[in-house]
Amino acid sequence: MFRNGIRYLLFTGQGQWLSLKQQSGVAALEAAESPAFRERLGLMESQLASGVAIGIGEIHVNSADTAPLEPVRIRIRADAPTLLAMLDLAAKHQRPLAVHAQWDRDTVEQLGRLAAHNRQGMLWLSHCGVTTS
Repeated sequence: MFRNGIRYLLFTGQGQWLSLKQQSGVAALEAAESPAFRERLGLMESQLASGVAIGIGEIHVNSADTAPLEPVRIRIRADAPTLLAMLDLAAKHQRPLAVHAQWDRDTVEQLGRLAAHNRQGMLWLSHCGVTTS
């Protein structure tokens, strides 16, 4: 996509994700049926459907101990209902869902369940495993 002669690839979701955390707290990041999440998912949908965005991300699911900035210090289940809904939405539009996570054993297992949830979905792992050996 070109705008003003500059080429860029726009992802949707991170702004909506972080505003949900700011507005309602970390617990809201796992509440897929909440009106606040559904509204944000609708925004993501419109940006994917219109072609403005090429994917969803970068969604922080486990960065509580490694993120340099407080807004992205998050630790939720990587297979939370909200992530399943975002993967389904990304798959519907044949776009990726990019997530950021520390490589803790439970998070790795949850990411496996997330990936298995929708085999048509593309799951991108964004610089995960910074703290793993």
